[in-house]
Amino acid sequence: MKKVFLLLCIAITLASCGTLVNTPLKGTYVDKPIEITTNKPYEKVWSNIIDLFATKGLSIKLIDKSSGLIVSEKTSLINNYSFEDAKGNLINPSAYIALDRNEFSGLSSIIPERITAEWNIRIKAISDNQTVINVNLTNIDATKTFPASQYSAGSIIIFKGKSTGNFEKEISDIVK
Repeated sequence: MKKVFLLLCIAITLASCGTLVNTPLKGTYVDKPIEITTNKPYEKVWSNIIDLFATKGLSIKLIDKSSGLIVSEKTSLINNYSFEDAKGNLINPSAYIALDRNEFSGLSSIIPERITAEWNIRIKAISDNQTVINVNLTNIDATKTFPASQYSAGSIIIFKGKSTGNFEKEISDIVK
């Protein structure tokens, strides 16, 4: 009985004072495709990027060598995201994605339960020994679902996210 009463008190407290507060990202992140130029031939760049996808365990949804297009499957980034600290610095500086912070007023941050996105890469030969790579993180989907209970309706919290530029830097490092 005490357990039921405690759960009821928590539910009422969240419902009455649990205003959702969103803290947008403060830092500067990638919000458009990154362009990388290298003095390596197209074939070498193509091979290096395919190898990177393989070593990172990124499944490929679309691959078209003639157009230079590689699109990953929806990839889980649940183990590779970061919130910011109070100064706008990433808590996990090596994360691939930065998420805005959501919390119920006075409580700790809500942790997403699902974060997925797709990497779109376009490789284009400029000359025999010069190649341009465009890298873009798309279709970001970061959410936390609160199921319906007898005390409240269910809800979904949506997080906004941006690429930190770390994956793009890894691509740059392997093609330079």
